[in-house]
Amino acid sequence: MCDYLDYICAICQENATDMFLECEHKICFRCWTQWCGYKNSSKYKCSCPFCREMTIIDSKNSEDIHTFESNVHIEKGVFLPLQNEEKDVLETIDIFPDNISLDYIDYDDIILGKEYIIQISNSLYYGIINKIDNGYIYIKNRYSIMRDGRYFKSFPPNKIINNSTKVFIYPTF
Repeated sequence: MCDYLDYICAICQENATDMFLECEHKICFRCWTQWCGYKNSSKYKCSCPFCREMTIIDSKNSEDIHTFESNVHIEKGVFLPLQNEEKDVLETIDIFPDNISLDYIDYDDIILGKEYIIQISNSLYYGIINKIDNGYIYIKNRYSIMRDGRYFKSFPPNKIINNSTKVFIYPTF
């Protein structure tokens, strides 16, 4: 049984938790940035508001945004699955796996601790799925892949996704 309160931010008690810290505590992004006093630098340390474990945050800046050749054009409001051309280009970039499947899998087939390409609407992410709990997917060490030819380490790096939205999981090998 899903306990709705597990997915509401314990600080503001308004927003859904959309990130989790290395200590596994959940929090909404707005409260996290207020708690840490958002700093305009690439790295800073902040403690968990619950257990005080220190977390190092890598936020993106313009030097962290990388580019790749992309010929994919998506019309607004039209869903487009991961394309073979995108897959081929991503496989040539060092941080991404050498073999990405275009056949998405069901949630039951996810192996925890493994890296996947995750598609939500037309947004692509690359990261480790380390937990699935009551309809929520926990992704660690996430990269955002923009379909216009940019990718960067996501901020926050750990994210919780409600799998009731249209989510496609592409396995990597």
